[in-house]
Amino acid sequence: LPMLRRHEAAKRLWEKVCRDTDPSQLIPLHRSEGGAVMARLALLEAQFAFNSSDMDQRAEGLKRVISVYKKFDPFATRATEEELALLVIQRELELSLGGNFIGSSLSSTLSRCLLLGARKKAKAIREQFMVPNKRWWWIKIRALTRTDRWDLLRAFAEQKSPIGFQPFVEVCLEEGNEGEARFYLDKCPNDRQKALLYVKMRRLYEAMEVVAKMKDPEEAVGTLMVIRSKTRDQGTILEIDDMIAKLESQGYADVPSLAEIGANVSGYLQEVDYGELRSSFSQNLSGLQSWWNKDKGGSQ
Repeated sequence: LPMLRRHEAAKRLWEKVCRDTDPSQLIPLHRSEGGAVMARLALLEAQFAFNSSDMDQRAEGLKRVISVYKKFDPFATRATEEELALLVIQRELELSLGGNFIGSSLSSTLSRCLLLGARKKAKAIREQFMVPNKRWWWIKIRALTRTDRWDLLRAFAEQKSPIGFQPFVEVCLEEGNEGEARFYLDKCPNDRQKALLYVKMRRLYEAMEVVAKMKDPEEAVGTLMVIRSKTRDQGTILEIDDMIAKLESQGYADVPSLAEIGANVSGYLQEVDYGELRSSFSQNLSGLQSWWNKDKGGSQ
């Protein structure tokens, strides 16, 4: 190593060989060069480990990355430790369940477990990696729909959903089951959301019927404009334009005209007693002057 540090050409050649074969050999060479250099080396080592088809070699590479990160980057250390833990779990899953797990993301690993019916394993992995509840619901909804377990999906929906019912509708539509999508669409409490989901289903008249029940004219008009942009049928466009015109007139019905505003202001000015107003102002001004003189005298 001392010789390599003294000869730049030899050092660069050695670095190239190590990058292509074993990046871990670069760590001793650059150990004294600071966190930035070590971070790049750790990243290179991690990339080399992930590209390895030998699982033992990959695990050993991640362990070396962790040993480097521990000295200057707690966040990267934690992330790499989790990656190593996931790799160990994936190896066990391939042995017990079959299929390809190694190299998958955490979400894909959970999804595959559910697809293969390994719910207990999925639950254990979720708890170990503290998967957020919303993310877990998305993963489980997709897994149940992809395996056509619609009864289990309905049972799951009976729990309090942290993501609402829109994801149920969207995932059912992705799997081509409009009947199930309608079941969850009826549970959506938000009319605008419900109308836009009907638009996704190409059910524009159903969307327009939902809009007709909306209480906020401005929101209803905005939703109708979205519906209008999804059709070229002139009859439908005319109906939507008619609805928009009625809603706009309804929305502005309570706004007074300029003439009405002027009449109200004029009436107010006629009712003002200017003598009383001047008297009140004089009293307030006199009180303010007394306070000021008193405060000024006290400060002297």
